[in-house]
Amino acid sequence: MEVSVDGTYFFHAQVFFEYRIPPLFLDVSPIRLSVWGEVDLQIEGKNFILGTVPICRFIFPSSIQQVDLAGQLVSKERLICFCPRHLLIDEEIILQLSFNNQEFYEVTSIENTLIYPEKARITSIYPTFGFAN
Repeated sequence: MEVSVDGTYFFHAQVFFEYRIPPLFLDVSPIRLSVWGEVDLQIEGKNFILGTVPICRFIFPSSIQQVDLAGQLVSKERLICFCPRHLLIDEEIILQLSFNNQEFYEVTSIENTLIYPEKARITSIYPTFGFAN
């Protein structure tokens, strides 16, 4: 790579820059996540960059919060993101991925949203007592 500040004199920098084909995301599963987190989110696609640590960015629109977590690259077509804990319910979240921690690509779309479902709530228990054997 050559760099110039005036367009006349060029300096040959000892750094390399490579253009790559943007990743293409084909499938995300599961779509419903646990509010307690720690779910392995499988992402399948093309053009994933081997030798990198993908950054999984979870954006929670209603709380204006975002969480960046390191993912695990399994192959050029598959990676795993570890979902964060998030206690808001039935919230559609946005998932973005980066292979250089600068450019983030949208994984989810209108047809493919991630949801944290509502936690189960216990309102009554019957019978109210039992025998210990």
